[in-house]
Amino acid sequence: MGNNTLTDWLSDEPNEVYSIVVEICTKIIDYLEDGCSLKLFCYYHRSKNYLLIGQFEKALCDITILTEQCSLLPKEETEKEVYNMYSLKRTRAEIMNLLNDYSGAIGEYSAILDYLKNNNGIANLIVDTYTNRARLFMKINEPDKALDDYSVIIETCNIVNQYSLKKAYEARIEIYKDKGELDKAFADYIKMSEIKIKDVFDE
Repeated sequence: MGNNTLTDWLSDEPNEVYSIVVEICTKIIDYLEDGCSLKLFCYYHRSKNYLLIGQFEKALCDITILTEQCSLLPKEETEKEVYNMYSLKRTRAEIMNLLNDYSGAIGEYSAILDYLKNNNGIANLIVDTYTNRARLFMKINEPDKALDDYSVIIETCNIVNQYSLKKAYEARIEIYKDKGELDKAFADYIKMSEIKIKDVFDE
């Protein structure tokens, strides 16, 4: 399914082009039986083109159907299968965010975390999901829940990704400052300053 986010899909092509793709995909979907890999491929591309013409509810419906019907396909290599399902569920959450359904998006990210933990999910996907959920908690003014998520990221990123670790510290520092807990903010700042992010040109 690729690693693209919804913003990666947006472009300046005329809407008529996307509408034609939607029409073609719809005809193929109507013709094929459920569980056919080509039908699922068309659901995926129809959802993408619905997004490009601003029909978010229809895109969400297609992604939901795709998520449900993926279970009908033959099982793939475990890691690839987990990643594909993660990608679909993340897209659902992102569409809900676009629709300003923040509670729905948070619920979807929570479901993603449950799915990843139950399927030996890849660590960086878990970190990414906690990060996205924390940002939504901040959006709906629930900093304590965001703080919990950033704290989990900090514990996890010690073995995953120094860049994500630094970003989590930065976010947690801001929350502590807003809460007036300056001692905790300062302690995090000290820890963050010790993080060494390896440059791609470093030997």
